[in-house]
Amino acid sequence: RDNHCSIVLTVTVYVITQIYGSTAQYIFAYQGQSVFFEVMREMKTPKKFPRSVGAANFIMMLVYSLISGLSYYFKGDYLDTQSGFLPNSVTNRTIKIIVGCLVTFNLISAYLLTNIPLAIAFHDIWDFENSRDHTSWKGRLQWLVINACILTFGFVMT
Repeated sequence: RDNHCSIVLTVTVYVITQIYGSTAQYIFAYQGQSVFFEVMREMKTPKKFPRSVGAANFIMMLVYSLISGLSYYFKGDYLDTQSGFLPNSVTNRTIKIIVGCLVTFNLISAYLLTNIPLAIAFHDIWDFENSRDHTSWKGRLQWLVINACILTFGFVMT
């Protein structure tokens, strides 16, 4: 009986983490559009948003094209296409560490941007009077704790 419960719990946890991991990958792949309104709302001059998003997309296309082009130039047919993850093709340890740090920074930034509406909702629940206060130490500390908890939850679940 105890063994059966242990197996059911293990399978349940595995299924939940697989579902959450798949959902997180889907959100990560298509998150840009969901963040537009949040970014625009937080801008000092929202009217500059179209120019900002155009410049950001142009820079991203340039950077991704440069990375892909250089990767193919230096690695050619030896790129790791099985995993579909370009950094897996890096063989130099130092460069692999740098790439890992940059990917981690990218993921944290993406999760923070995506979670702005959720963090605002939690901040409203926690302390409604100070939820939009980004200037006081109390408001900033609450914002830090909320975002750290959301990031930690996302990390544990994936």
